[in-house]
Amino acid sequence: MPLHSKALTSAAAILLALSLAGCGSSNSDSADSEQKADPIASLFADDYGTRDYETYTLGTTDDETAPTLTVVPPDWVIGVAPDQASEDDPSHGMDHLTCTFENGNFYYTYVADDARSYVEYYVSEDTIITDHLFGGRFTEIELGPITTEEIGGHEVLWGSYTYKDEYDRPNCAYVAACDVRDGIVITLTATESIPRDAAADATFFLDGARFREIWEALSW
Repeated sequence: MPLHSKALTSAAAILLALSLAGCGSSNSDSADSEQKADPIASLFADDYGTRDYETYTLGTTDDETAPTLTVVPPDWVIGVAPDQASEDDPSHGMDHLTCTFENGNFYYTYVADDARSYVEYYVSEDTIITDHLFGGRFTEIELGPITTEEIGGHEVLWGSYTYKDEYDRPNCAYVAACDVRDGIVITLTATESIPRDAAADATFFLDGARFREIWEALSW
């Protein structure tokens, strides 16, 4: 199974667990009850860690000789969580670095994979419908073009899509990947969900320019 397929399976399992955990909730109007009944909101609300450093680094367990990546998160990032960070250096993660902002998150993954197949797999209506939990209830799916562009001095392959989820909330996602060396890629996924209590004319914070800013926060 491709690495990105495994990632989707893990994400689906997390969402399913959250969904089942909320099944016994009452129909209370309290914020706590609403969040338990809303697995996606629960994911966004998870504590991914406070932003304690200005600079973070990311390595990979797939290839010890691959370069260490440096990330300087934008000012609007609320929290940063480096995966498998050691006590000696809490700002250095391995394989995965998650950043959160007001209505979403973005994360870098550093894996053995292929940049083009990774992006084409995710920016696909079949993947959105079939492999995402609750996918059959997604509506108004719109795919953006997959583009190859030089960003931050590197050739990056990226695309985007929008949809309405099972709670009728607008969502957007941006997916990018770049070959760091033969068989080793860095990927970037950014997602945002408009809250249910937002104004009817609320717009996404994420856009193409913002996504480029996120990518340019990364260097090696």
